[in-house]
Amino acid sequence: MPKAIMVGMALTFTLLALVPLSVISLNGLDNISDVATISWGRALGEWAFFSANLFALCAMLTSYWGLGGSFLTNIFDQFRLGNDEQPARRLMVLLVVAIPPFVLAYSGMVSFVNALYFAGVFSGVILSIMPILMLKGARQRGDLTPGWTCPAWMTHPLIQCFIVLLYLCSAAYAIASAVGYLPAGW
Repeated sequence: MPKAIMVGMALTFTLLALVPLSVISLNGLDNISDVATISWGRALGEWAFFSANLFALCAMLTSYWGLGGSFLTNIFDQFRLGNDEQPARRLMVLLVVAIPPFVLAYSGMVSFVNALYFAGVFSGVILSIMPILMLKGARQRGDLTPGWTCPAWMTHPLIQCFIVLLYLCSAAYAIASAVGYLPAGW
């Protein structure tokens, strides 16, 4: 299992590194835009611009639909709203899930890049803290013997506190940056 995880992480890193590398190699360091597909369009023409943006739109929609569906189900479960197949309740919860992103996107309150930045920062905070809480809960109340166990030094409470503190500081940095409390060079 750990080998498969490492291979998957290496492949993901490689694919994610190819996007900025291709933008830099096509346009040079002086002509880089915030959105890679704009740079591709400038360098390769309209066909590249529309193809890349269509692909990006489909990728974002599949992520949005998956996360939105999960969020919808979680709202039904956490607030004990009953079966999620009830049309009236489903519509109300769907509005709660769908309207805030559209308001943010079309109000001009945040740019696309900032939306991705904040989504990444706060999902990183959540995804870094949740495994620690899950590990603690599983070790305290779990009844299954795991097939693989982290070395003891990796799960030491000091390491866990450092991880949580690091990600909470990144969230504080993102908020301070958004409200203008940081110097321009940061």
